[in-house]
Amino acid sequence: MRAVQAACAHWPAEAVHSEHFGADLAPPPTPPADGLPASLTLRRSDRSVPVAPGQTILQALRGAGVACNSSCEAGLCGECRLNYLSGLIEHNDYLLSDEERADSVLICCARVREGAVVLDI
Repeated sequence: MRAVQAACAHWPAEAVHSEHFGADLAPPPTPPADGLPASLTLRRSDRSVPVAPGQTILQALRGAGVACNSSCEAGLCGECRLNYLSGLIEHNDYLLSDEERADSVLICCARVREGAVVLDI
């Protein structure tokens, strides 16, 4: 699929449709650039959730007892999609476009790149 996507990269995104029936393993976590712990700020509930190195956003939220939708847990289906308001995210999904990644995240496979990420939940 990567070869097909590379061959079609010059086409407009809306002209290409692809389907994945499985996912590669997520890349190893990138260590935080500033060495500080990563965290999630949940705007609506005014909570802060720590994120361990290598932990996905979904794993961190579940570990804190926050109920979250998910299905494939591979970044393919979009069931876990959330809006975020700020922060640096390491997107590891196969679904979102670059434009969608500006304010949306598939939490099942994404990680906090560094510092705090503010989620709209």
